[in-house]
Amino acid sequence: YYTLFLVKNQPFVVTEPNKFIIYVRKYIPYLKGCDSMKKIFLSLLAIVCLSSPVFAASWYYVGRATPSNTVLYIDNASVYKNEYAAVVWLKKVSPDGRRSVARMYFTHTPPTYTLLSAVYYTPNGSVIRNVEIPANRRRTMSIPPDTMVDKVWHLIWSY
Repeated sequence: YYTLFLVKNQPFVVTEPNKFIIYVRKYIPYLKGCDSMKKIFLSLLAIVCLSSPVFAASWYYVGRATPSNTVLYIDNASVYKNEYAAVVWLKKVSPDGRRSVARMYFTHTPPTYTLLSAVYYTPNGSVIRNVEIPANRRRTMSIPPDTMVDKVWHLIWSY
C-alpha cells in the first residue's frame, strides 16, 4: 500500500493500479488552480506507476495429455499451499490454439481436486467464457492415478 497525501483529511492510499486511476480522476478537481501541486501530484503518479512491481505468471510445463495432445502448465508464482491444501492456476493449451486457465483447489489427504473458476479463450486470445463456480455448486473429485491432475498434485506436494 502507498499513502500519497491527504484528500479531504483522508489518506489517499493506492492498493490496486486500476482503482488508482479511478481515484485520480475523482480527486483531480481538488488540485485546480494549484500548478505546483499538479506538478508534484503528476510526478508522484509517475513514480508510483513506474516503480510498482509487475506480477507475471510463471508457467511451468506439467505434461502432454494423450490422445487429445493438450498441454498443461501450472503457474508457479501463484501457488498457495500448506501441508493440507493448495490453490493453483492451471493453463491448458489445445493443439488448435484454444486455451483455458483454471483456478483449482487441491487437498493433500485424501488427494482431491475442485474446480473453482475458469476462463476459456479462442486461439487469438479473445475470452469465450468466464466461469466462477459458486461454493454450493462445486464438486470435489478424487484424483485418479497416472493422470495429468495426479501429476499436478505431485508437483504441489513432492514429498
